[in-house]
Amino acid sequence: MLTEAMIEMARAGLGVAVLPRWSAQQAIATRSVVPVSLTRRGIPRHWTAATLKAHTLPPWLDDFIALIAERALPAQTPDGRRRTA
Repeated sequence: MLTEAMIEMARAGLGVAVLPRWSAQQAIATRSVVPVSLTRRGIPRHWTAATLKAHTLPPWLDDFIALIAERALPAQTPDGRRRTA
C-alpha cells in the first residue's frame, strides 16, 4: 500500500519516489511515471535473514534463506574486509 501511495503522489506531481524498479513496473509500463536512475549502476541492496534458534522454520522460509545465501555476495565489515559466519 505504501508503494502505491508513493507512486500516486509522484504521479500527481507532489514529489518523487525512490523505489526499486520492479515495484513501479506497472506504472512505468503505462507511462504514468518516468523512471530515472540515481546512479549508472543503481544502488545495491544487501539482504540478511535472522531467525530465532529455538524455533523450527517452515520449509518455505528455509528455501528463501537458502536462495538469499546462494545469490549473496560475501558480507563485509564497514572497513571493507570480508566477514565470515
